Amino acid sequence: MFHNIDSKPIPSLLRNFSAPVKLEYLYTQEELYFLMVHDTDGFNRWNAGQSLASQVITSLQSGESDEIDKASAVISKAFKLILNDSLNKKEVDKAMLAHILELPTEGALIEQAELAVVDDIHIARESVANFLSTDLKADFAEVFNSNFSEGIFSIESEDMARRALKNISLNYLVRSGDSHWIEKCFHQFTQADNMTDQLAALRFLMIYSEKHCREEADQALHMFYDQWKHEPLVVDQWFVTQALYPGKESLERVKALCNHQAFDIKNPNKVRSLIGVFSSQNHVQFHQGGGEGYEFLADSIIQLDQINPQIAARMMTPLTRWKKFDHKRQALMQAQLQRIKETPNLSKDVFEVAEKSTVL
Repeated sequence: MFHNIDSKPIPSLLRNFSAPVKLEYLYTQEELYFLMVHDTDGFNRWNAGQSLASQVITSLQSGESDEIDKASAVISKAFKLILNDSLNKKEVDKAMLAHILELPTEGALIEQAELAVVDDIHIARESVANFLSTDLKADFAEVFNSNFSEGIFSIESEDMARRALKNISLNYLVRSGDSHWIEKCFHQFTQADNMTDQLAALRFLMIYSEKHCREEADQALHMFYDQWKHEPLVVDQWFVTQALYPGKESLERVKALCNHQAFDIKNPNKVRSLIGVFSSQNHVQFHQGGGEGYEFLADSIIQLDQINPQIAARMMTPLTRWKKFDHKRQALMQAQLQRIKETPNLSKDVFEVAEKSTVL
């Protein structure tokens, strides 16, 4: 029994608890905001931020205008205080703050949904991110500038944290479409003395190239490949960056890259970097309503099965999760699983996965 408490306590649950536990507790948005801003347990603070953002994105999907306005105001206020902490508190963990400022991935949001409507999830998440990038542009700009350094590259933890916070700020700033920040991003790409900054800038230019910076993105892609084409593991990241591109022509780009001189379907790293990333992380394009992404993955699996059955079997995971999606997509995914299963001379590895995943 507690006495002389003026307000209802907000529990910070499972503090310092590292085991993989899923605990359901119905926090309100105001309670999540409080934990995100004030909790002293780093993981709980991050988790509160993820939960709050998920609730806001769900509110957008529901389409209730009152809830949308309220939710947007709450998350904007929370993000603003996090950004202010990074500027005003000397002992702040900038690496943790950088993680807190990341919205939940589309993959995480799909996992949380009972029935995942991919297009709605993508649109809602993009709306929240766009709102934050516009509403807090001045704050993100101040954080970027305060963490920008022209000093010698260092792998000290403080410097790594500073780069993380700078780059998450740059992400939101490029998203805003402001030509000044697109230029800043391209400058970071060309002048970077470390892979963290160069690759981050490349990905921001690529992700937002459909709306804001196509010329800069295309130029950066060519420059990056020319610089690193003799480093196979770095070229893998070049493939990953393009596989994540959310624009409408993403699938055609991936298909074209399968014929690129640097791609080798016999190389598992290349397969995972291009085909694997597209099918498991580029949700809005892989789950196109016509099923083209499913067909592409099935074609790739059938081809790969003759070369490396183990990798082919692992690549089937996105299709095996068909129950998570709407009836139309379920039918399209089932059709490709059935086609794979009926392929002559199919390996045991792939057949077992297809057999367990088909309903016919």
